[in-house]
Amino acid sequence: DSVSIVIKDSKGKIIEEVHPADSVPDWLVIGLSNKSAKRALRIYGKERHTWAGLYKLYEIIEDSVGGLDKIVKKGWATKSSIKRFKHTANSPTAIGDEARHGRETTAAPNKPMQLSEARSLIEMLLIRWLNQLNERKEMS
Repeated sequence: DSVSIVIKDSKGKIIEEVHPADSVPDWLVIGLSNKSAKRALRIYGKERHTWAGLYKLYEIIEDSVGGLDKIVKKGWATKSSIKRFKHTANSPTAIGDEARHGRETTAAPNKPMQLSEARSLIEMLLIRWLNQLNERKEMS
């Protein structure tokens, strides 16, 4: 058995198909030599995929890649989806006690991201980042 993620455009054309489990053995090897990957894999594996846990993963990936703009430039996610994720994750008005902040520091998001959407976004970023690390390892 295998699982795949199919990403389609608005017309139903397949843009990308990902088989997340195919690369797991390679990612474990990367985790042995890369501290950021090791931490991300540990967090992903042991924590419930809450807003706070997903945000930690995002910060690890963002730091490793070199910032939000680099994530966007690579085509891994849109700036608006990441900003919506971050805004929702930090907003007690939007998500209540699960928010990373105890008080509202800005206006609540107009269209808060659903937790399932946040999980999909961060998992896709994690997959793409780990695959990039693996490609770099294979090239060296």
